[in-house]
Amino acid sequence: MCCPQAARPAQKPLDRPVTAADVQKVHVALERCIQRGMSMMESVQLLSRLGVAPKLSMIVWHRLELENKEFFALYQSQLEATAELESFHM
Repeated sequence: MCCPQAARPAQKPLDRPVTAADVQKVHVALERCIQRGMSMMESVQLLSRLGVAPKLSMIVWHRLELENKEFFALYQSQLEATAELESFHM
C-alpha cells in the first residue's frame, strides 16, 4: 500500500472541517502514489479505502496539477505510454 499513515479516521470523511494537516497528509500520500506510477483514479480509490474522502483527494490532486503543469503533462503521457505497452503484452 502506498499510504499507511493516511489511516482510517475516527470520524467519517469530511464530517468535520478539513485542516491544513489533513491536506498535507493527503498531499504526501498522493506524492507517494505518483512515485509508484498510479493514476489519479487509482490514487483516489486507494486513499478512499484508507479513509480519505475521494473529494478531498481529488481537490488536492487538481491543486498539484495546477502548481506543476509541466510535470503532470509528462506524467500523463508516461501513464498513457505504459498502458499502451501493457495492452500489447496481454
